[in-house]
Amino acid sequence: MGMTITHFMWGYQPHFRIGQEVAAKRLFQILDSRFNPEIFLVGILTEERDDRFPACVEPEEDFWIKSEDFNKVPEVARSIIKTYPEKNIIQSHPVTTLSPIHNMGLLNECIYFLLVLHVLRPVQPRHERRKRP
Repeated sequence: MGMTITHFMWGYQPHFRIGQEVAAKRLFQILDSRFNPEIFLVGILTEERDDRFPACVEPEEDFWIKSEDFNKVPEVARSIIKTYPEKNIIQSHPVTTLSPIHNMGLLNECIYFLLVLHVLRPVQPRHERRKRP
C-alpha cells in the first residue's frame, strides 16, 4: 500500500526532505560528530483552495511541530506587510507581485516568528516522541 500525504505540497516532499537530511548529516558530521541535524519542510498555501490545507510540515507524523502551527502565516504576513522593510523592493519574478504573501522573504520571517513562538513552549525530547508499538 502506498503512503498517503494528508498535508500535501507536492508528491515528492518526503523524498526531497530525506535527501536534504542525508546531505545535512554528511556535512555536519564533517564538522563535528556530535551534530545530528533534523530537517523539515514548511509549505504555505498562498492562494486559498478548498481541496488543500493552508500549511504543510514534512514529516507529517511524529514530529515536534505540526502543519496547523503554520496556518496563520498568511494572516501574520498581511499584518506586518506595511512595516516590512523590503516591501518596496522591485521584484523581477512575476509571482512575487501577485500579493504581499507571495514575498518569499516575508513568508520566511513569518515562519521564523511562528517557529520561535512554538519553541518557547515545552518540547518533548526527540527520542520520546516516537510512538511505541
